[in-house]
Amino acid sequence: MMFENTLRYNSNGETTVIKETAEYVDSLLIPAHFVIDDPRKIAGLIDNLDRKYDLNFYVDPRLPTYRIGDNFRDEVGDLREWDQFLVNYYGKPVSSILLRKGNLTVSDLDSEELRKVIHRQCDLQVDLITDSGQSKLERYGVGADSLKPKAVIPWYVKIESPDDLESNRRIIEIAKDYCDLPIKPCLFVTNEFLSDSSTRNLLLELVSDIGVDEVFLWPASLEKRERGVMHYAAVAETIYEISQQDIDPHLLYGSYLEHALAYLGNTGSGFGPGYQESRDEKLENADGGGGGGLNRYYYRPTKTFLNFQETETLGEKFGEPLCDCSICDSLLSGWQDIYKFDGDRNAQSHHYVASRAMQSEELKDNGLQDVLHDLRESHSKYRDSLGDSDTAAQPYHLNMWKAGIKHFVERVLDEEVASFETLPK
Repeated sequence: MMFENTLRYNSNGETTVIKETAEYVDSLLIPAHFVIDDPRKIAGLIDNLDRKYDLNFYVDPRLPTYRIGDNFRDEVGDLREWDQFLVNYYGKPVSSILLRKGNLTVSDLDSEELRKVIHRQCDLQVDLITDSGQSKLERYGVGADSLKPKAVIPWYVKIESPDDLESNRRIIEIAKDYCDLPIKPCLFVTNEFLSDSSTRNLLLELVSDIGVDEVFLWPASLEKRERGVMHYAAVAETIYEISQQDIDPHLLYGSYLEHALAYLGNTGSGFGPGYQESRDEKLENADGGGGGGLNRYYYRPTKTFLNFQETETLGEKFGEPLCDCSICDSLLSGWQDIYKFDGDRNAQSHHYVASRAMQSEELKDNGLQDVLHDLRESHSKYRDSLGDSDTAAQPYHLNMWKAGIKHFVERVLDEEVASFETLPK
């Protein structure tokens, strides 16, 4: 099984780091409003990265963002420029509903309106980039296949009730009927829906019925530290059951947990290039600039981001080896040099993306038992040092991940962890 690392292209300010780290990932997830704003630029970027690294891409539909909140509006309540471009592309009734109500949901559209919107969305993802870059490629005698996405991601509805499953089903069916390319739906599901076995089974029935080969799975707030053991067990069970239907689940947001779940059938991980990325739904308007966020270094022993002082202290205290990625190799001769990363967002992101690629490679040489043992040891080692920290993330997630996966394998499947020694074929 190939594990697919998907890098989220979140802002224009990340363009440089996207180019510099593309060699470490398998695909990009590009926002639809980037495509609308400058399709020729996106076509050029994709073609360049595909030639160098054989990189695939997807387009994030963006429409789900409009369902609630005002994160897509500026301080005075107007649509942000990129979102205005996107709304203009769809035209009425999308534009009129957003003007009248402030938000947009699938239920605001009748059947014919929904069909037309989904068709326009598929055209955006499949044709807009290809058409923009095709003339340039044809001058060099090159086809435009590299400018087609690996799959189309239809508009998705957050799954909070059984009715939401049916809304997603309708959208997926429309997209499948219209598109020649594969459809890769995103299942954005709440903690409550996923943790209840009866509603989780309804989700699994939907996946079985829709006739696709792959799905993105986005468990809401999966990264939040307050999630308990049983929530992680429910995510593990969902991944396992989807994969047992010969459908590849690909976690859209998360952390190292996604790598650990590869032994149960998870086939991919979606992540942004830095600490500042939120993995939950953004509901309030925020600065629309190029990234922002705090300075942090991804400290691999705890599978999380730490500030520089904490990194230096813990790295030296526990005698941890330095990261051997190319950027760390060039900057660090000891943990005292970690401050060279301070303020250098590109270096921080380069290290993080390279680390995620290394974690994927490690899956081939270890089994699930090795991974859970490492999580337990790291939790024991760092629990006291980080437990009272005001600035660093606490290490309790390591034990939660381990306990959740172990519970599912031993209590639900009634299997031994040691039986998952290799990745699924």
